[in-house]
Parts: sequence; C-alpha cells; structure tokens
Amino acid sequence: DEAHFFEDVKKLRLESDWDLKLFSAEEEPRVLLPVHKFLLTARCHAMSRMLNANFVESTQTEVKMSESTTVLDVLIDYLYADETSKLDENNVLDVLE
Repeated sequence: DEAHFFEDVKKLRLESDWDLKLFSAEEEPRVLLPVHKFLLTARCHAMSRMLNANFVESTQTEVKMSESTTVLDVLIDYLYADETSKLDENNVLDVLE
C-alpha cells in the first residue's frame, strides 16, 4: 500500500548509492545534500526538465541550487517521503517561494 511504499522510498535517502548531490548557492561552506536522480526526476517536473534536458546540470554530479540548504532539505524530504515534518513557521515562506 501507499504507506509502505513511502516508507521504503524514505529508506533510500539513508543509503549511500546516491548519484547526485544538491547544494545551495547562498551558503558557505557548501553543504552537500545527497539524492537519487531518478527520484528527483520522477517526483518533480522542474527537476526532470533540468536534469534530463540540455542543461549543464544534466551532466553534473553536484548541482548548485538557488534555494537555501533548509529549503532544499524540506523539498528532498517531501520528494522521498511525501511528508513535511521539517516545514515550520521559520521556513514555510522560503519553501513556498
């Protein structure tokens, strides 16, 4: 069922066979957030376009994003587990932008 599916997908984030790392262009030092490209492209149309088209990001293993690390982490959690437990009053407006 759906609950078990998202639990299994959520476990993928803990594994070490990531093929892509996202990082914020806004922050130093750089914090790399490991992800699975297949999951990003399957769950997010914008990421699919960026990572599967003729954009420079489609050939990189580390991709610079304009969002903060906090926003990226919330987004990645949502894409992996369909949950927003890291979303709070301190970051909700940044995530919605």
